[in-house]
Amino acid sequence: MVELMVVKTSQFAPPSRPIGVIQSLMAGFDKIAAKPYLLVPPILLDLFLWLGPRLTIASIFQELMNLMGIPYGADEAMLGQIEMLRSISSNLGQRLNLFAMISNLPAGISSLMTSRMPVLTPLDRSMEIPVDGMMGAFFLLVVLMLLGQTIGTQFHLWIAQQVAPGEELAKRWTAIGKMILLAVVLYIVLIIFGFGVAFIASLSAIVLPLFGLLVAFFGFTFGFWIFVYLFFTPHGIVRYGMGIFRAMMESATLVRWNLLPAVGYLGASFGISWLTNQAWLLPTEDSWYLLLAIVGHAFVSAALLAGSYAFYQGRREWFYSLKHAQIAPVERGGEG
Repeated sequence: MVELMVVKTSQFAPPSRPIGVIQSLMAGFDKIAAKPYLLVPPILLDLFLWLGPRLTIASIFQELMNLMGIPYGADEAMLGQIEMLRSISSNLGQRLNLFAMISNLPAGISSLMTSRMPVLTPLDRSMEIPVDGMMGAFFLLVVLMLLGQTIGTQFHLWIAQQVAPGEELAKRWTAIGKMILLAVVLYIVLIIFGFGVAFIASLSAIVLPLFGLLVAFFGFTFGFWIFVYLFFTPHGIVRYGMGIFRAMMESATLVRWNLLPAVGYLGASFGISWLTNQAWLLPTEDSWYLLLAIVGHAFVSAALLAGSYAFYQGRREWFYSLKHAQIAPVERGGEG
């Protein structure tokens, strides 16, 4: 009698290779190409910032410039620098549109017009709504930031749903609330950190100018790596419904164990955005050809966002499956 012995393969076999940078990018572009209606939110936002009314704070900039006195005994070189600063500030005040605050970190929809800050349109010069007073400007900034996070979080949910069809995502209003809180914390930390680095750099420059440059360099480097390690925090909130702190910790853990691929994806995304933006900047702001740039920017930015969700989800699931594959045999051995 011949006995047949069936050998079962271990259910804890090592997981397959994780998703790579190129695969993530391709997945992002495929998802957006398959669902072109996802381009509607960024296109509408850019059209509004281009053809719609503009909230300007030129008067506030002018008041600040008037407060800037000319130092006693200033030479011609210093007078020239002061005049140049006033000219730059005046131009910035004319172009700055507070509605651009709708596109803000961490979840705001990416916009081409926030970098171009157009004044002219093919129809005519856009209508201006002046904002007088610092308190009024601050109130509008807060309202627009809240609106941007609300719209942006919904856009993130739509993108995440395409990357993980049929999977349970975060509840809409819960995710929006967490994203708004994350934005508030982010801006408070940025303000404190920025002023702190500037203050220390200024004091160091008094001793030796080189020290001031070094402090500024190390401050920028530290801020850059914090950005890299916490980049996937919104992804954890939207995709898995995590709390803010847990999403930050999981983002840092994922980047720590996938440092080169994570930096590779961020670098590739930045490179693609920068290269394509050179093309989007070619049409003038008073030409209808700018519509093509708006559509192109919407497609690329949405695809890169979808790719980041594909990268985050794939790397996170691979990481936890790897941990499970390592821990489970030990637990089985202990039971035996």
